[in-house]
Amino acid sequence: MLSKLSRVIIFSVVFLIVSFTLVNAETLESQKITVTGVAKRTVTPDIAYMRFTISETKPEANVAMENLSSKVMKVVDALERIIPEKDIKTSSISVYADYTWEDNKRIFNGYKATVGISIRSSIDNVGKVIDAAFSSGVTEMGGLEYQYSKATDSYLELLKEAMLNAHKQAETLLSTEGAKVGKLLSVSVQQEPLTTPIFKALTEITGSTQMPVLSGTEEISVMVNVTYAIEQ
Repeated sequence: MLSKLSRVIIFSVVFLIVSFTLVNAETLESQKITVTGVAKRTVTPDIAYMRFTISETKPEANVAMENLSSKVMKVVDALERIIPEKDIKTSSISVYADYTWEDNKRIFNGYKATVGISIRSSIDNVGKVIDAAFSSGVTEMGGLEYQYSKATDSYLELLKEAMLNAHKQAETLLSTEGAKVGKLLSVSVQQEPLTTPIFKALTEITGSTQMPVLSGTEEISVMVNVTYAIEQ
């Protein structure tokens, strides 16, 4: 059996090893730096999304749908003179009994058929598209959404810029203590939306319109939280 003194010595050695390991882990844990890199860019949206509604009301539902179909084809033909067919999409179709109230009585007006179409166009063609749509039979416009077509390329470029910004910050901070930036330990990305739709409500437009459309500019940004090891 081990003597009491031997057990004390063994216990002391084990305690020292554990203590050293804990201290060393804490030291390693403290030898790192975390910074936030930011990159920003101002862009001009160049794509517009529009939503139009075409409707027809008739005493019979099938007649309303037939007449509406002819209207839709006329609108599509007019739009295809300005934008490609692939940028025109049917987004909704509905038929319902239409009523109004007069003197507390419900009056049947007929069956109302509606078709919604979504349009993608360059900003430059928005005025022409709106004019062609209402001239050919569109009864209502739901609004505009602007987007930036090069969002993906911009995102990748901003990621690089944000990482360089983070590294530069770490270098600057550590240089005051005579230390250097070591290996990369972790990265997390905080990205603000690059293609945030800018919704402009333009409902119940009832006539042909030719108007200038100004998309303005948008600031897009990317943030990265980066942790580096510190080299003494």
